[in-house]
Amino acid sequence: MTPAAPAALPTLRQIESSIPGDKKPGSGQEEIQKKIAMIAAHIRDCSREDNTPPLSLLNDLTGVVSKAIESGVSAHDCDLMVITSYCQKIIAAHSSSVDPMRVLLADVHFQILRELSCQNLAHLRAVTTHWNNPCLKAQIELINSQSLPLRVVMGENCTASQAIDWLMSHPHSSLLRHADFTGFYDFDNACLKRVTTNFPHLYHLGISHTAVSVDALKYLEHVPELQSLDMDNCCNLRPDSLKHLVHVKGLQQLCMARCKQLERGGLKHLVHVPGLRSLNIGFCTQLAPDSLKHLVHVKALQNLVATSCDQLESDALKHLENVKDLQGLVVSGCKQLESDMLKHLVHIKGLQRLNIRFCDSLEPDALKHLVHLPGLLILEIGFCDSLEPDALKHLVHVKGLESLDIGFCKQLDSDILKCLEQVPKLQSLVISYCKQLESDALKYLVHVDGLKLLTIRGCKHLDRKHIPTSFRGDVIE
Repeated sequence: MTPAAPAALPTLRQIESSIPGDKKPGSGQEEIQKKIAMIAAHIRDCSREDNTPPLSLLNDLTGVVSKAIESGVSAHDCDLMVITSYCQKIIAAHSSSVDPMRVLLADVHFQILRELSCQNLAHLRAVTTHWNNPCLKAQIELINSQSLPLRVVMGENCTASQAIDWLMSHPHSSLLRHADFTGFYDFDNACLKRVTTNFPHLYHLGISHTAVSVDALKYLEHVPELQSLDMDNCCNLRPDSLKHLVHVKGLQQLCMARCKQLERGGLKHLVHVPGLRSLNIGFCTQLAPDSLKHLVHVKALQNLVATSCDQLESDALKHLENVKDLQGLVVSGCKQLESDMLKHLVHIKGLQRLNIRFCDSLEPDALKHLVHLPGLLILEIGFCDSLEPDALKHLVHVKGLESLDIGFCKQLDSDILKCLEQVPKLQSLVISYCKQLESDALKYLVHVDGLKLLTIRGCKHLDRKHIPTSFRGDVIE
């Protein structure tokens, strides 16, 4: 006779019926996560009792988790671990001739397992034969969906060769789309050849801070579907290495930061990747002063990072007229740019993110050009000492601003925060080391009810006691 279920568990059906099934993915997640947590709490209580859980309970657990998944929930690892452990207890309590996991649909196994870490998945494979394959599949899908660096998956002591061996022997290796070998300092040309020839369907390849050298990029010919390439700090490649971009015409993201050995005219090779969406040339100080003229080849570019490219011509931003769909621009540390460089923002009216930190050559009223950017969401102007004391008055042009960084702008007025009334949607504010701010400066926070993060590190006159009681966000001191 099958033992009855513990008294606390019948409420599983009540919980399942109370989870809304018609919500769009992602909505009501907090509410559903609480319900999953309630299930885990019930199971923890039952684990202290001697009652043997019935086989039918698997169906109840499946129903709850499945309903939650349909509603777009991403439950907490600890709660899902409790549920899966309880399933294991049920399996152990019943005849081995009947594998109770057969009552669970394979996709439900996978949906539960994909929420766990690669390490936990390795252990769970031993629970039942029906979990072995879903666990293995979930490992690869986890690497793909969360863009996990293989250093995180394999651990600090693993060599590049061992990581590649593991991937090649994996039964679901054909599903691998994201291969990030960042931090494998022994990853060399031979490793790159093995990866590209054995995983020809990669979408992302990360080889930053590795030992690839000389003509290593020729192996890109094996991964024609590549969409993203991160080669940050690959300092030993041949100067003309970017010519190999011809093999990956569908590339959308390219990071070549700190590749200072590449040829001066290297960006001419962007002609091979007309669909490029994101380009990072930070610290590539060897590039020719007029390098940004090659942006004409990537008219669909949405994000450009040129940190500390202080060799660019003073009017380099004039070339932004070639990328009118740009959404993010970082030129921090480009101190040689002309004082009125922001006038060129007129070409990119859809800009959402602007970082001009350390550009201390700006004209005092440079922020007047924000009038061209009504949709700006993120503005970083820290260390811009040349701005006029009341520079933030120009925030009136960007009323939808969500994040503002004015750290180390010591010349700004002591009551600059009164300008916050111009940006009522602000969610993050950095005023670090604005030592001129007086103790009553934070009273203006009442104008931004939605502020979630406030950074006041180094403001000697400010501390938590000066923050209005209406503020409910986090403070970094």
